[in-house]
Amino acid sequence: MNPQNLSYPVSGRKALSETDEKPIRFRSVFWNFAQFWPIIGLSCLMGGVASFVFLKRSQPLYSATTKILIRDETSSGQITEASVFEDLGLISRSGNIENEMEVLQSVNLMKSVVSNLKLQTVYHRQEGLRDIDLYRGCPIQLSAWSPTDSLRDAQAQWQVEPLDAVRYAVDWEGKRYEGRFGQLLVTDRGVLLFSRNKPGSAAGVGQSFRVTLRSTDAAATAIKGQMDIKYIGKRSTVLALTLQDPVMQRAKDILDELARVYDQSQLTDRKRIYVNTISFIDDRLGILTSELSDIESSVERLKSRGKILDPIAEMPLLREETQAYEKQLTENEIQLDIIRNIRTYLSREVERFDFIPSNLGINNLTLTGMLEHFNTLLLDKEKAASMLGSSNPQLKAMDRQLANLRSGILQNITGLEKDLQVTRSRLDGIKQRLQSRISGLPEQERLLIDVQRQQTIKQNLYLYLLQKKEESELSRTVAVSNNKVVEPAMSMGQVYPVARNVWALGLGAGFLLPIFIIGMLQALNTKVRGVDDIRRHTRVPLLGLINHSSNNHPVAVRGNSRSVISEMFRLIRANLQFIGVGTPANAILITSSVSGEGKSFVSLNLGITLALTGKKVLLIELDLRNPRIARTLGGSFKEGLGITQYLRSDDMHWSSVVRPSGLEQGLDIVCCGPIPPNPSELLMGQRIVMLFNEAKKVYDHIIIDSAPVGLVSDALLLGRLVDTTLYIVRKDITSLAHLEIIEETAALGKLPRPFVVLNAVRRTFLGYSQSHLYGYGYYQKDKSTTSWLKKSERALEPVPA
Repeated sequence: MNPQNLSYPVSGRKALSETDEKPIRFRSVFWNFAQFWPIIGLSCLMGGVASFVFLKRSQPLYSATTKILIRDETSSGQITEASVFEDLGLISRSGNIENEMEVLQSVNLMKSVVSNLKLQTVYHRQEGLRDIDLYRGCPIQLSAWSPTDSLRDAQAQWQVEPLDAVRYAVDWEGKRYEGRFGQLLVTDRGVLLFSRNKPGSAAGVGQSFRVTLRSTDAAATAIKGQMDIKYIGKRSTVLALTLQDPVMQRAKDILDELARVYDQSQLTDRKRIYVNTISFIDDRLGILTSELSDIESSVERLKSRGKILDPIAEMPLLREETQAYEKQLTENEIQLDIIRNIRTYLSREVERFDFIPSNLGINNLTLTGMLEHFNTLLLDKEKAASMLGSSNPQLKAMDRQLANLRSGILQNITGLEKDLQVTRSRLDGIKQRLQSRISGLPEQERLLIDVQRQQTIKQNLYLYLLQKKEESELSRTVAVSNNKVVEPAMSMGQVYPVARNVWALGLGAGFLLPIFIIGMLQALNTKVRGVDDIRRHTRVPLLGLINHSSNNHPVAVRGNSRSVISEMFRLIRANLQFIGVGTPANAILITSSVSGEGKSFVSLNLGITLALTGKKVLLIELDLRNPRIARTLGGSFKEGLGITQYLRSDDMHWSSVVRPSGLEQGLDIVCCGPIPPNPSELLMGQRIVMLFNEAKKVYDHIIIDSAPVGLVSDALLLGRLVDTTLYIVRKDITSLAHLEIIEETAALGKLPRPFVVLNAVRRTFLGYSQSHLYGYGYYQKDKSTTSWLKKSERALEPVPA
């Protein structure tokens, strides 16, 4: 190592260049993390173990899927209500896909599935670290449960253990009950009935089964949360239903049953309109039957009197024309009768809504469309009520829409009735003109013609309604739902947990989490952590490193010691010989930023190290505010005269306060003595100058343990008396901000020739320099000694000024 390279700036700080900073930062970060590789490795191992345990304990989830086609009535090719009444021009309704998705996910539909499959009861068996859901594989089953308190115990859980083919034991809330399969078991909370799936079988003996009973609502809600519905494509009406469940067969059964229940509910909704239509037609047929009976009785009475003549042969054309207009009057009366009955039907139940017969042959398309829209809106309201509840605000809005629509229908009926009445008046006028032409006929014959006309009208209306009733009956019988199961439920395999993802997450977290935590701690740490921090914050040269000593004894250096810390002090002693050309380092001031950084420890052991070379060394304890050396050595050093007494006395000779250390021959110590009230004034006096002048004639080296320069000015007052300053920086104790004190001291020349000594470097600390790894330890061979010294010298070589 070139001694001339150990230099420092004396006027201001010279910043490191960007080229120098980048490799320093990169290597510093790498080696700061490198010391934690064992922790990271252990964390990865723990992450792997956690992943293994998680995979063993986790309940697997399997996925099943089915596809349902929601067919459009106008294009499916199916016989629909619209096709049955095609002659009336009614408007068909296409299924609303979004509404059907909500219906499929409704709790009411799920409750039907749960009840049909008896999913309220769940059976588990413990196998290793995992609970196995048995579904239909459990040898026992809960046949009945009648709780004493139906509100509190509607949901319960039992631990059941079959004792043999006939007997079993139940553990429930700390109590044990024994019963027999197929017989009621009375407990404190209710009556139980367990039975075997196969009577007389001894399956499950010696095993324990956990039986959980849930309410239908809770089971339906749980299944709903595990199901997902989505479109197959943007223009497709096929819905894909996916369900995740711990048991694959149960997932498939639920999807199949859901499709069946949904199909049945669709059929029920569609048949309700036909049922209402048939009921309405039956009422009208009863009225028409009575009216036709009265008319036929009138005809019989007229004929029985013998006063009715046969129609005259001279007027066949007149009768044909009259019959044509009578047919139009008949159709007009039918239309009037239909709309009047619809108005009566709507006005009969003002406070409630019911489906309106919309397939009675009304020729007005506007009214027909409004009736269809009313039925559609009422059906949507009932679906919404089953999903949202009867008190939902949305239902009130739909009620208002229905009321408005009913009002509009009534207004439309009123207008249509007026039009039909005008048409009837016109036809009546024509009829009157025809009747004037046949006025020559006998009065009784005209009366018969009127009665026969009324009979014809009623008969035509009766036949029409009877035809529509048969068509409605046929439609109700052959009605099918709008959906079709395209693919029955099929397995999609296990979806949770995915072993690859679990292992990746466990090992990744085990690797990245400690790195993140260590990085955060490193980023938030404001203490000196190594040589890199010193070189980034000051250009004062680094003189040496001192290993952390776990021994509480203040003396770390012995004459025959080969320990790491002894060799580090020897390396500092060697570097002291080269800190200047032709300028001996006779007086060495040792200071630091704050208390507790190891000034006294370094001072004492450096004095021993210098004395081992045969030199005479004087160690002076000049930390007059908090002396540590005498207190640490104990014994006679805590008593007797000290330097404070010498400084305060004009007659005392300096040699009277010097005493042998007893630690190494050639090392003498001057202790502090009583703590003075004015330490700064004592250090500014001439007595301290006289002591140093005389002591330099006797001793080869003088080591001064002074107060921290970052707290008081005592060390600065001693700068005029020393040749070299050692600034102690302790790893993880000294703040980075305190390094600015060293830089300022060097820049302003407050202390002569300052050098930094990094204290408390741990042996396990692998990377506190930019490009070297440290692996200190005991060694015996010269080759190891040479290698270690070379690495240490390279690490301590300072950056050129």
